[in-house]
Amino acid sequence: MSKRLVFVQSGLGAGGAEKIINLIAQHRARLGDEVFVLAFHDSPDSSFFQYPPSVVLRTMQSEISAPVAGGQGFLRQVRWLRKTIAEIQPERVVSFLTKINAISAIALLGTAPHLIVSERNNPLKQRPGRFWKGLISFTFNRADCIVMQTGSAQKLLNRAARAKSCVIANPCIMVPPVGSETSKQVIAVGRLTQQKGFDLLIDAFAAVLTKHPDAGLTIWGEGQDRAKLEKRINDKGLNSNIFLPGLSDGTQAWVDQNAIFVLSSLYEGFPNVLAEAMSAGLACVAFDCDWGPSDLIEHGVNGLLVPTGDRDSLSQAISSLLDSPEHRKTLGVNARKNAEKYALDTILQQWDLAIDGGSNG
Repeated sequence: MSKRLVFVQSGLGAGGAEKIINLIAQHRARLGDEVFVLAFHDSPDSSFFQYPPSVVLRTMQSEISAPVAGGQGFLRQVRWLRKTIAEIQPERVVSFLTKINAISAIALLGTAPHLIVSERNNPLKQRPGRFWKGLISFTFNRADCIVMQTGSAQKLLNRAARAKSCVIANPCIMVPPVGSETSKQVIAVGRLTQQKGFDLLIDAFAAVLTKHPDAGLTIWGEGQDRAKLEKRINDKGLNSNIFLPGLSDGTQAWVDQNAIFVLSSLYEGFPNVLAEAMSAGLACVAFDCDWGPSDLIEHGVNGLLVPTGDRDSLSQAISSLLDSPEHRKTLGVNARKNAEKYALDTILQQWDLAIDGGSNG
C-alpha cells in the first residue's frame, strides 16, 4: 500500500546524504508513494540532484525570510518543520544527519508519524558537546528505527537503541571500468574540510613527486578549507601538479580515465566515493579510519589500507601503485567484484524494510 513519506535534510547540495535521499526518494516515488523532500537551506530549484516531478521539494529558506543560525535559528527550524509536517500529514518521516535528526525528533513530539533516523557520520569524532549529546540520546529514544551504516557504528548504540536499529550501507552505482594502469593521475573527492584530510594528502603527494615528478593529483570538491589548501599547494610550489577544480560535472564524472583513488579521511560514516571508485575498477588507497574503509577494502587484495593520519605510509602506498601497473590492475579488478555487494537494488530493498516495517535486523 502506498504511503506519504517525508525526507528531511539540511540542504539540497552535492553531499553524500543528499545523494542517498535522492535515490531513495526516486525509488519510493516509482513505487507509488507520495514523496516530499524538506530542507532548511537552499531553494527547490537549486537542487544539485534532480528529482522527478512527482516529488515535492520544499525548503525553509525559500518559505520564510529568517536566519537559520544559532539558538533562534534552531527554534525556527523546529517550528517550520513541525508546521510543514502537520500540513503534509505523512505516515513516515525519514531524517538524515545528527543535528537534523534531533530537530526532526523535537518537531515530531506528540505526533503520529513514525520517525526513521539515519546517522551518517562518526559521532565520537565530532565532539558535539553536552547539549547535542543530550539531544542525540533523546533522538534515539524518540526514533522508531535507527539506521547505521556499519556494524562498528551500530555497536556504539546502547541496548535499547540497538534493538530498534539496522545496518544499511550506502548503495554503489556501478560505473563502467575506466582504470588506466599506465596513468599517473591520482584523484580524491570530498568536501574541502578538515575531516577529509586533504592537507595530509597534499603533504604525502609532495613526497610522491620526488620519485614521480610527472604525477598529478586532482582533488574534486568544495568547502570551507579551499583557501587553506590552495595556500598549502602554493607554498610547496605544487601548482603544476595538484589541482582543485571544484565540483565535478556529474556525480561520477571524476572517475574517468584515472588510475589511483585516494581516501584520506580521518573519519567517515560510510565512504560513498570509495565504493564508487572501486566499482569503476580503480586501484584505491585509504586511511584505515573509523568507519567504512576496512568494510570495503581487504588490504593487499582489492586495495591498500594505511594507518590513519600517517603521511609517510600514504605516500609510500601511492608510490608503490605508480611503480607497479600489474599490481594496480589486480587491485582494480578485485575492487570491482567487491563493490557488487553494494548494488543499488540491494540497498534500496533494505531501505524499504526500514521504512515500511521499522528495523530490518
